[in-house]
Amino acid sequence: MEKEVDQMTSRADAVSASLDGLRKAQAAQGLSLRGDMAAAEERMQNNLSKAQSAVQAQNAAQAKHYLDLAEPDVEKLEKFLGH
Repeated sequence: MEKEVDQMTSRADAVSASLDGLRKAQAAQGLSLRGDMAAAEERMQNNLSKAQSAVQAQNAAQAKHYLDLAEPDVEKLEKFLGH
């Protein structure tokens, strides 16, 4: 489970880095990131944080639960970014 959480965290980090670049580019034009994408990123980060905490607590079932919650948001953001 720890390996799966690490892999998802790496994907999430890449997504967040791309979103940061997009935010900066849009801010330069007076725009902002779509609200649904910002919300998806926040959910993704919160669920991954909970999954990592569950791994630390050696609770595999809870880690999988939060990983399963994070995955759709990671995939949604990757698709939005064209990854």
